[in-house]
Amino acid sequence: IAFMAGVFAATGSVAGKLALNTAEGNVAVATFDNAHMQRFVRAAFFASMLLCNGLQMTLFSRALACSKTSVQPIMTSFAANFCVTALYGHFLFGEHLVLLWWLGASFVATGMVLLSSPQGEGSGEKRA
Repeated sequence: IAFMAGVFAATGSVAGKLALNTAEGNVAVATFDNAHMQRFVRAAFFASMLLCNGLQMTLFSRALACSKTSVQPIMTSFAANFCVTALYGHFLFGEHLVLLWWLGASFVATGMVLLSSPQGEGSGEKRA
């Protein structure tokens, strides 16, 4: 559930970018010569953004309710959003993701796993 929340969050961001971007490079809108059709396409993307954000919030809330801790759904949703956003950027907008970007993303993911892993219970230390 949390994974899908992250996917919908990334999809909502893309829909928002396509709805509100006025640059000439907005292929989704520039495809149409008719101004009324361009407004319709923008409105459709804007409605898609609202729908995706609503689905993301609903799924994320359900994931939090079903989880024993809040860390797992947060991590899963963040990781899905991060990766899907990168894929959207690459395939839809032609962004080039260099090896350094993937290395940074893996450091972020590793840090999240380390932060969410339970402390050693046999160490005798008390947790705050």
